[in-house]
Amino acid sequence: MKRFALFFSVLLLPLYVSSDVFTWSDQLYESITEYTYTLEDAAGEYTIEQVSSPEFESRFTKVDRKILSFGITSSFHWIKFELNNPTEAELLLEIAQFSLPVCEFYFMKNGAWKKIRSGYGVNVEDRIIKDHFQVFNLSYGAEEYYLKVKSFSPPIPLKVWEKNSYESKTAQLKLSYGIYFGILVFVILNNIFLFFSFRNLIHLHYAFLVLIHIFTSAFVMDGWGLYLFNDLNLTGLYTYIPMINMANTALYGILFLEINKFTSKKVNMFAWAVFIYFLSYMVWSLLLPHMVVITINQISALLSLSFVVYLGLIVAQHGNRVGRYFASAYLLYFFIVILEVIYIQLGWPKYIFGLSYVAFAMFLEVIILSFALTKRFQWEQRAQIKATLDAQDKLIEQTKENERIVLAQNTLLEEKVHERTAQLEQSNTQLGNTLHAVEKEKAKAEEILLNILPRATVKELQEKGYAEPKNYEIATILFTDIKDFTSTTSALSPQRLVEGLNECFKGFDSIILDLGLEKIKTIGDCYMAASGLPNERNDHAIIAVEAGLRMMEFMEEWKEKQAHLGKLSWEARTGIHSGQVIAGVVGAHKYAFDIWGDAVNTAARMETNSAIGKVNISTTTNSLVRSYFNCIPRGRVDVKGKGEMEMFWVERPLKSN
Repeated sequence: MKRFALFFSVLLLPLYVSSDVFTWSDQLYESITEYTYTLEDAAGEYTIEQVSSPEFESRFTKVDRKILSFGITSSFHWIKFELNNPTEAELLLEIAQFSLPVCEFYFMKNGAWKKIRSGYGVNVEDRIIKDHFQVFNLSYGAEEYYLKVKSFSPPIPLKVWEKNSYESKTAQLKLSYGIYFGILVFVILNNIFLFFSFRNLIHLHYAFLVLIHIFTSAFVMDGWGLYLFNDLNLTGLYTYIPMINMANTALYGILFLEINKFTSKKVNMFAWAVFIYFLSYMVWSLLLPHMVVITINQISALLSLSFVVYLGLIVAQHGNRVGRYFASAYLLYFFIVILEVIYIQLGWPKYIFGLSYVAFAMFLEVIILSFALTKRFQWEQRAQIKATLDAQDKLIEQTKENERIVLAQNTLLEEKVHERTAQLEQSNTQLGNTLHAVEKEKAKAEEILLNILPRATVKELQEKGYAEPKNYEIATILFTDIKDFTSTTSALSPQRLVEGLNECFKGFDSIILDLGLEKIKTIGDCYMAASGLPNERNDHAIIAVEAGLRMMEFMEEWKEKQAHLGKLSWEARTGIHSGQVIAGVVGAHKYAFDIWGDAVNTAARMETNSAIGKVNISTTTNSLVRSYFNCIPRGRVDVKGKGEMEMFWVERPLKSN
């Protein structure tokens, strides 16, 4: 029978060789889009008997494109074509689109039309040819075929394959899907491991980003998820997975690039507004028609890519080097998506390894962002090491300076004592005057020592020869530093630099002395003082905040004076925290009074997170002073090394203290 059909087809071959009939020859596959005709069926009410009748012949329109696409529409479409297979090759019709909700294949058998249903509503295992695409067997000889499809956007490539070639192609395609899936799963598992190792949420967020990319490839662009799951509503997945991806990509860009740290407040607010738009879009899109949502999705996807490229470029301009990698990843993503658009319209260039261009773009994005994530943590680690070494260098230099001062004072004291002793030996008649002079010089030496150590500590040293460290359950620590001090030093002579620092610190000393705080030390342009030690007092937090406010007022007055004299001036900021500290004297011969404890570190963080002319206090200090000052909550602020902490501005006292 098969040989008879082949012989009959060869005899009729001249009748079928035309531009409207596709004739198979010995090749692996061939696109037949240019041999097809289409008819729109808005309500899906036409039957095969109607569309195949002579009355409907003129309603069909010939396709003049290399790839078939009906655009964004809710209509059904009929596709017809004629195929002549004069060979003995077993042929298959492949509709290389997995996301068709409706796909019905009609062919003539024994004088009657037969129908085979496909589309994503039919499980892969229930199809005659088990493939995530729509694939049907074709007959020998010359036949006319009809397809009834419903497509809401993607293209519909129509190809005729030789069966063995198609099976080989399908095996290779499944291998590509498996490799793609395996690499992305490895990236997810690696970032989960890094999250549990370093407890940094950015790794967990990145793992979620890659997971959404897997869903996008599996259920939106390539459809290989149909091999794993049955009874899926691909229309819903096609709609909402891109929404989740856009919102998550925007959020990841904001957090990964540290927008709040490297950009202005205006840019930061704009970035969060874009994220809120994508997040809210998932809700209010439920009120819109499905076709409208798909259109908005496609526009929003381009806006999302443009947005994250903008974020990467803007933070790169403000010193975040990882921004260049981030922008490059999504700029490359954007250009590859353009290839997808060209493919939809023209049918070329062909997919790489069978993967859609969007899937390929997501894969390259994952690789580049993984590299960027690695570089970010390398740079952060180097910066932390450098900051630690710089702090150690400053501490060593300050310690050496203290040693030089104490040595000079001891040398001076010894010279004076020797001088007075010699005078006593030379003349007994001057004994009274000499003794008076010695006592006077001792008083000076003690005064110098009091400038270095607290009075109670000096007394303990005089009585015992040593000072025991003491634990203070609650005290208040104040840090004040000068903004842009390092960058302005090059514009000042050494004499003017020291003169300006001396004016500022003398003003601070006067405030500290007036309020009864204890000056601890100065480190470069940073001034440190404490309240409630060595003499404990209940109002330690109140007088510390009052001191901070006076310091800021002093700096404002000093700045105005400097401006009046035409001189360069500085601005300062203050941070205050209350907590437990340990105080004591370090050194055997060259004493230095200092304090230690987590409260000191926290006070320093309050200062680094303060602002020019502002006094920034912690929650603990706020609870001690809020009845005396106007404390304005700032909310939770991300503090390096401590996580998020509540902070408060102190602007003015509510009542006189």
